[in-house]
Amino acid sequence: MVEAMNKKIKTNTVKRFHYDDVDALKQHLYTYALNYNFNLKLRAIGRIPPFEAIRQWFLQKPDIFSTTPDHLIVGLNN
Repeated sequence: MVEAMNKKIKTNTVKRFHYDDVDALKQHLYTYALNYNFNLKLRAIGRIPPFEAIRQWFLQKPDIFSTTPDHLIVGLNN
């Protein structure tokens, strides 16, 4: 599983883009990992991203959450 994920990361970052320095590579890897983790649709939870599942649970049972998950949205001005 680790090898498959490493291949996915290399294909979508290092093999596709040129980086001037290590900091640019680190920033792009961080952005890629955030995007991948927030937008990957998982079969185990009904083909929806994990964050969307959290929001659905919050709408159904808000009393089990200590804070609203809306402040965790990734992106500009969120």
